[in-house]
Amino acid sequence: MKKLLAIALSCISIAGHAETKAPTIQPMLKLQVLDMSNKVGRAVENNRLSLSKTHQLCWVVFNMPFKASNEVIEIFQSPAPSKFGSAAGSVSTSADRLTHKITTRMTSSNNERLDNCWRFEKSDPKGKYSLTIQVNDIIFPPQTFEVTK
Repeated sequence: MKKLLAIALSCISIAGHAETKAPTIQPMLKLQVLDMSNKVGRAVENNRLSLSKTHQLCWVVFNMPFKASNEVIEIFQSPAPSKFGSAAGSVSTSADRLTHKITTRMTSSNNERLDNCWRFEKSDPKGKYSLTIQVNDIIFPPQTFEVTK
């Protein structure tokens, strides 16, 4: 009887240790300016997007739970009045044309990541921009980049 009690207690002890919580997943966002002059984009230092080159602003979100269809909100703050357009989503621009909110529905790649890239045109204002990205209920801190000639 003592042996059965010892076995039962050791099983309970092992089960208690096996119930430790899984590590918390921290959603991640990476923003980069990519030089797209070759077939494979190459990261540009200091997130400086040159209007005279084939640069694109790209972001990727990963390490988070995705839904079948994800609501993505991108809020750009531009240094001077500007115009944003999106074929895939709806655009709302403030009266002073400095804040641009783009709302899109996106599906994730293999339930692992969401990504998007933006091209800027020579008519876009030069200077420092910020971009805040929200995916579903998760809002990432504002990211900055600079548009140069």
